[in-house]
Amino acid sequence: MARTDMLRIYVDVPQSDYRNIHTGDKADLLLQEFPGKAFTGTVSNSAGSLNSNSRTLQTELRIDNRDHVLRPGSYADVKFVFDRPDPPAVVPSNAVVTKNDGLYAAVVQSDKVKFHPVEVSRDFGNRLEIKTGLKANDVVLLDPPGTLSDGDKVKPNISHPKNALAKS
Repeated sequence: MARTDMLRIYVDVPQSDYRNIHTGDKADLLLQEFPGKAFTGTVSNSAGSLNSNSRTLQTELRIDNRDHVLRPGSYADVKFVFDRPDPPAVVPSNAVVTKNDGLYAAVVQSDKVKFHPVEVSRDFGNRLEIKTGLKANDVVLLDPPGTLSDGDKVKPNISHPKNALAKS
């Protein structure tokens, strides 16, 4: 017999995130058949060690399902809600350019461009999580032209993101 008023959901949390998730933390379940609606669950348990093959930590969520809207066996995306002690910079993917020797972000410092080498830790498609190379307050240029070089004078237009760069 299955109990469906309180569902147990098992999620494999990547090694890079397991330290940030604790018993009692919240997580949102997103199901394709309920667009725009999130079902909130609570972390109730986690395995004692990482799976050596997948480098993930199996974590159990419990979610109230008294109205029996959710069906056991359904597929869902899970979004954990937690604060990272040292959150990475996340930039639009068009803020990073590829050069011969790696990836760079064009950062504005005192109205001049400085290309910072960056290391991407995660690619979300339209956004990139930057592991190294940027600080939280950095102003990065979107779609920097190939003719732009270190030291070029620019005037970023922060209020109009589509026109974010005016070369001086």
